[in-house]
Amino acid sequence: MRISIIWAILLMAGSVTFAAATGISSCQAITAPGEYVLTNDLVGATETNTICLQVLADDVEINCTGHSITGYSNSSTHYGIHAYNRDNVTIRNCEISNYLYEGMHIRNSGLVYVVNVQTHDNLRGINAINSSVLLNEVTSYDNGYYGFVFQSTDPAGIFNCKSYNNGLRDVWLYNALDDPTVFEVSGLVLDNPSGTMEDYVNLTMNDFIDTGETYKLTWTSSDTPAGYDSFNNMYLVVDYSSAGSIDFVGFSWTADQETGYNVSALEIWQKDIFSLNWTMLTSGTYQRQIFTQNVGQGILGLFVPESVDDDGDGVPDEDDLCPGTVPDEIPDVSEGHYYLGPDGVIYDSDGPTDLTGADTYGCSVQQIMYCKPGNNQGESQHGMSPGTLNVWMNQLAWASDCQVDGVVALQGENSALPDVDAEQDGKPDWWCEEHPNKC
Repeated sequence: MRISIIWAILLMAGSVTFAAATGISSCQAITAPGEYVLTNDLVGATETNTICLQVLADDVEINCTGHSITGYSNSSTHYGIHAYNRDNVTIRNCEISNYLYEGMHIRNSGLVYVVNVQTHDNLRGINAINSSVLLNEVTSYDNGYYGFVFQSTDPAGIFNCKSYNNGLRDVWLYNALDDPTVFEVSGLVLDNPSGTMEDYVNLTMNDFIDTGETYKLTWTSSDTPAGYDSFNNMYLVVDYSSAGSIDFVGFSWTADQETGYNVSALEIWQKDIFSLNWTMLTSGTYQRQIFTQNVGQGILGLFVPESVDDDGDGVPDEDDLCPGTVPDEIPDVSEGHYYLGPDGVIYDSDGPTDLTGADTYGCSVQQIMYCKPGNNQGESQHGMSPGTLNVWMNQLAWASDCQVDGVVALQGENSALPDVDAEQDGKPDWWCEEHPNKC
């Protein structure tokens, strides 16, 4: 990791340990060095100031111990924590919200370490200007404008942080000064709009900021490359004002988000901001993540090839166990029995259910009965039983001769074993040979 020695020390040690801590129970100005510990939640600001905690001394640590700092609902409270022209300040374990301007404002300061802090529902989460600020395990979300803003910072870094669902940009990194070897972004996770970190696709970014670069990262909407569908409507704007590069970006997602997508075919594409053309950067998946190191200025999108459903049963061809499916025509459905109806919906005797053709791998009753040992005339006429549906959905152990290369063959075609029934007992001979106790 390319960070300066002083940041490495801070990451290991956290901050300076003071002899004794001073309790804080209300908004106030901090005018002397030392450790300050919140003893309760704080609301609003001081009577004479629009800042809740104003740092007016160097060598200060503020430990909220999990307590919150919340602004009033009116417009009189501007900042949760404010530090101007300070040095060696640590702020940890806080939740800061509902401030008109910023949850945390740091200006013209050196060595400010922010760890395990949440900022949300402010105009800006954290704004660092002309300061040496390190964020570690900080989350900023639901702010009106920005999650993190770094303007003319030297040195600075963002490590293992999250920023999502902010109004304009999740992160704005503007003009890292003097020494380009000390500003690094590592493990920055951004999430899709209107969601929580657990429910939506997110992006992890590693970067090494060069002098004069301006990075703006935010979610957006866009079109898709020809022949592709968007994966969970995932688009990220990568914008910077000078030539540079991003080490890598990695998209990740949850198991639930894979439903309906062929994730083995996922690809990262980038849209050029000038030509508006899409170019494929990376394809392939790994443990619900996909990475690319070829990142330039433009819009990143995560896509899968458009699904083809030739038989119209609602199941893409690549997932369809039964090509050529037509809806079942079962006029007399027994109570509690099922069949494949129009538009790829599973019906029972009461009408449409919550099940779809995807649950039967795109197979109708007639196709499933072909794979089920026996003549199954009753189910063909009255719908498949709950037990039949359960076995089929879980694919436990049915006739191997009904499938060719994992696809259900048509009866009498491409069958490796003919359905010979010498005893005429309604069960194929091969089944009786494998299951003599059932014949």
